[in-house]
Amino acid sequence: MSHLKGVIEIVFKEVGQGDSIILRWHDQKDKKEKFGLIDCKLKEQNRNPALKHLKALGVDRFEFIILSHPHYDHYSGLKNIFEFSEQNGIYINNFLHTSRADLQYAVDSVKTYKAQNELTQLFLKARELRDTGLIKHFSYIDIDRQDLDLNDEISIRFLSPSTAEDEKFLQRQKTQSNEENDNNKPYANWLSSVLKIYSKDWYILLTSDAERNVLKKLGIDYPHEFKEKIIIGQAPHHGAYNNHYPAFWKKRINNDNNVPIIFSVGLNSNNHPSAKVIENFQTLNCKIYATNKVGPLSGMTDEEIINVTETEVMLDTISENVYKEAQNITQFEGDKKFQIDRDGKVSLIG
Repeated sequence: MSHLKGVIEIVFKEVGQGDSIILRWHDQKDKKEKFGLIDCKLKEQNRNPALKHLKALGVDRFEFIILSHPHYDHYSGLKNIFEFSEQNGIYINNFLHTSRADLQYAVDSVKTYKAQNELTQLFLKARELRDTGLIKHFSYIDIDRQDLDLNDEISIRFLSPSTAEDEKFLQRQKTQSNEENDNNKPYANWLSSVLKIYSKDWYILLTSDAERNVLKKLGIDYPHEFKEKIIIGQAPHHGAYNNHYPAFWKKRINNDNNVPIIFSVGLNSNNHPSAKVIENFQTLNCKIYATNKVGPLSGMTDEEIINVTETEVMLDTISENVYKEAQNITQFEGDKKFQIDRDGKVSLIG
């Protein structure tokens, strides 16, 4: 197990086009390291990078597992996590998700039978673990939920979805972006969580696939939520242009130099990340990090990646197999691992 130098560590795993985010932190009361997971995606050959990472860290309990929203590239690896926990008697204090309605609504957020079946099996397994006591709390996320305290210094606040976004999902209301893969229906992005990991002086903002109107509403209705200094931000929807709301980020970042902005991205046919989104963050003096070289990050224009073929996707998958651990600290490919100290100083580590 690597030594945790700061008060909290956050790892954006390289999983291709999708999210797997691991948190590790100190609890001063019981002198233990604790663990949380936000989303989990499988890679080719059913590999689960997040599970492999957690095993290496020696995870013996999850304080929380959060599913940001019911899209395949965010949940495909979670059932593996539950099965691992079941086999090893690892307790999960909280399993939190944004599918507050009937399971059928969540299943209706994905297109293919495979995705629908796997989402159903995921929730059935979660209910089974809840009934056996391995999952202590199994509930949905909304903005009225009490903060999740990680220790005496750090908490997680849920800024979205609200009832308004839940209603838009139930009405199948169109989103501004139809940039989803074949497994997902775009309107499920209304359920995307926006999470604020914060202390008294700083915060990290995780946006999953949040719609730009959600960020606009947060900035207008809840400006007090952003009074601390932002130290890490996640570009919504893997850097999609239609999910980007520049005015929100300009107000939050306020030209603080070198704020890391993370793009959880892999090869895709939807122009993720958009060159315009990258350029906008760069004008705010942000430091751009991505989990894989894609599109503008690898010198390609948006136009050049519009017609990505299935063969190119397969070739990229093969190339991912040869990534070395030493490459994980590079700016535009591999895991992005950060440690944060009490004052909010962020360090990129290998």
